[in-house]
Amino acid sequence: MLDKFSCGMNAAEVAAEAAETERETDACEAKRKAEWEAWVDSLPTKHQRYFHRNRVRRTFEAAMVRANKINAVPLWLTDEQKRQIFQIYEASEALHMATGIPHEVDHTIQLVGKNKAGDQVICGLHVP
Repeated sequence: MLDKFSCGMNAAEVAAEAAETERETDACEAKRKAEWEAWVDSLPTKHQRYFHRNRVRRTFEAAMVRANKINAVPLWLTDEQKRQIFQIYEASEALHMATGIPHEVDHTIQLVGKNKAGDQVICGLHVP
């Protein structure tokens, strides 16, 4: 399938170019992470450094609180499932750090879905 897009290169050249792209991507991500860590370390207070280093944890906990308020977290949700939800938030943050584009975690079925009259017609769950 790659031969359609190889632009006349043989398989070894295509593989070498893919490996170079992978190395460049890894180097770019490492550089971005190092710059971010240096910036966080330069913040004046311990509270500010904690705030930025634990952004994923804070986002996850805030989402759990919001979902609990509207009874969208089922009682049968296990610690393993909560860990899976947290991993989704970590993946979102990793994409943000890698690309520089903010990514959000959303639900397949809305937690609170209302019709035009304002009546609640659907209630999703905050589960992995």
